[in-house]
Amino acid sequence: MGHPLPRFALIASLLLSAGAGTPADTREAIEQQKKACAALDQAAKAAGVAQPAEFSRLLKDVAERMDALAAVASLAPELKKELKAAATNLRARAQAPPTGFSAQDSLRLLERVGAALGAPPADLAFQGSYSQTKVQEPAYGGHASAMGPPPEAPPSTGGPSPVQFELVPALTEKAFCGGRTKDSILESGGSGIALVDFDGDGLLDVYAVSAFELDDKKQRIPHPNALYRNLGGMKFKNVAHEAGLDAAAWGN
Repeated sequence: MGHPLPRFALIASLLLSAGAGTPADTREAIEQQKKACAALDQAAKAAGVAQPAEFSRLLKDVAERMDALAAVASLAPELKKELKAAATNLRARAQAPPTGFSAQDSLRLLERVGAALGAPPADLAFQGSYSQTKVQEPAYGGHASAMGPPPEAPPSTGGPSPVQFELVPALTEKAFCGGRTKDSILESGGSGIALVDFDGDGLLDVYAVSAFELDDKKQRIPHPNALYRNLGGMKFKNVAHEAGLDAAAWGN
C-alpha cells in the first residue's frame, strides 16, 4: 500500500470528484444579476432627482444585462422569455422621461432569476442581540440583553423606493401554535415558514409549518402543514398532500 493522502489533499480530491463549487458561467450570471439589480436601484434614484441622461444610461445597461442573462442555458425557457421582454420594455422606457418610473417589476424578475441561479441573498446589515450592550437590571422572560438603537436611515433622494410591499391574501390555510392564552413560551414563538423553489421553476414556493392548536382544556387539535406552489402573479396552490408533506405535528 502507498502512503495515505494528506488530509487536505483528500478533502480536495473529494470536493473535485463531487463537482463542488459553482460553475464559472453560473458565477458570471449571478454577477450580472447583482449588477442589474444595483443599476435598477440607481436608475430609480436618478429618476427621483430628475437626471434623465443618467436614468436612460442605467436602464440601457440593465437591458443589456438582462439579454445576457436570457442566454444562460440553465434558466427555464419561460424565465428567459420574461427577461427578453423586460429588456425590450426597459430600452423603450429609457427613451421616455424618468417621471413616474418604478423598478418594482424588474427587480422582482431579477430576484426570481437570482433564486433560479442559486445566488446567495443580498448582504443585510444586522445587529444581533448578542452584539448589544447588556442591560444592568435583572432581565426577565429568558432574554438577557437589550437591542440597541435602530440604524440610521440613509438620506432620502426624494424618489420612489425600489422596494414596495403589498398585502395580498394568497395563502389560504391558517397556522396554529398552541392555545389562545399562550401559557407556555413554546406557544408564543410561532411555527414559521420556509421559502424554497421546490419544483425548480424559478418561483419561490412557501412551506408553512403548523403546530397543534390547544383548546381551553389543553387538548391537542392537529393541523397539517401546507406547501404552497407558486403559480406566478401572487397566486399559490396548496400541494402538501400530493407531495407527502401534510404532516400534523408540533412543527417549528
